[in-house]
Amino acid sequence: MPDADGVFVMPDPGTVLIATINKIRAACGRYGRNYLWVADTVRGDPERCILAQALECSVGLSEDPEWEAQGVMVMRFPFAWPVKAIAMATAWEIRPELLEVRLPPLLAEFATSFDSGLYTTDELGFVASWLVPIDGEDPENGCELYWLPNMRPTESRMPC
Repeated sequence: MPDADGVFVMPDPGTVLIATINKIRAACGRYGRNYLWVADTVRGDPERCILAQALECSVGLSEDPEWEAQGVMVMRFPFAWPVKAIAMATAWEIRPELLEVRLPPLLAEFATSFDSGLYTTDELGFVASWLVPIDGEDPENGCELYWLPNMRPTESRMPC
């Protein structure tokens, strides 16, 4: 049964993350991915962060005044057709005049965690896991640990 974002609920957040990324890629006519590679990514860069690399679009805060005030993260495209294709495939909120699609919460949490350095990699440089602070802000107060499918870390950057 699909969840509120239109994604079929799977057993764990890592699997859902990859499935959601691949749903977006498929809507844009791209092949799916099984892993997320850290090489050539730049934390905090809307064009080169890990999620921007995986989705092949810009990822960051919305330019819509209402969404920006709420801290809504979006995918931003240079053309209208991917926005429409993703909206049709997912029923997610869009701002068509800004060429923006609202990121589902799991992807927004992953992007924020990666940009904050709250992730581990395997020996090849693929993301193995990521942490989401329980209170949404401070990792010192505890975190939820999520694994990507078939991964175990060899390098840790996580404070909790």
